[in-house]
Amino acid sequence: MKRRLVCSVLALILALLPLAALADVPATPTQRLFLRTGPTTKYTSIGHMPETTALTAIEYEQGSGVTWVLVEYVRDGELERAYTGLKRMIVHGDIPWASHLNIGKVLLDSCTVYGGPGTNYMARSYLEDGTYVTLLRYDDNFAYIDYADPATGEPARGWVWGSVVDASFGYTPTPEELYGVTYSNGTLVYVSDSHGAILYTSPRSDSYWICRIPAGSVMESDSTTSNGYLHVRYGDYDGYVEKYSLALY
Repeated sequence: MKRRLVCSVLALILALLPLAALADVPATPTQRLFLRTGPTTKYTSIGHMPETTALTAIEYEQGSGVTWVLVEYVRDGELERAYTGLKRMIVHGDIPWASHLNIGKVLLDSCTVYGGPGTNYMARSYLEDGTYVTLLRYDDNFAYIDYADPATGEPARGWVWGSVVDASFGYTPTPEELYGVTYSNGTLVYVSDSHGAILYTSPRSDSYWICRIPAGSVMESDSTTSNGYLHVRYGDYDGYVEKYSLALY
């Protein structure tokens, strides 16, 4: 019995070893690094770093058919994290693929957005209370979010104190939960754009974000259009999505 228990424990430990190996690893640039706050060219550009930059690779993420790497480095004496293409480096080890919650949230207080999960990282933006964001995940006491850059209006990512994110607000339904729900005899559509779509409060790109909708998500529309946007219901939210990112389900 004891031998069987010991064998079971050893098997469990061995099964967990590959997971433990998936930690941050060093990476060597092979060319100049062009950096963005998120894993597509739609995200805010934050310049470039030379080929000699010391990198730590955090995780992979697919965006617009390209494999991006979230990397950490030092710029002007401050830590920062950003995305660049895998083709620009050699990653020396195994790192995980990103997994995100994609839940719509609202900020309870004005806050600084940092370029990493800590106040020791470079400040990236400043967001006002009441701003709609998309919660990607929690990194210890910090929330990793997707938001509209207040300076450019472009999509951006960064970290804020987790306490400023409203824990009670937001809901991300699955396609299975949405399918078949009647919405004024509406039409089912889905996000056909590979990097997802943004749900806005009004049919303008400079309006507030409600949340980012993952690629493949199904929702219903009453077929109302305005300025190239389609009015949709996504779970508990009503809002507008750019028509080019949608297709009939």
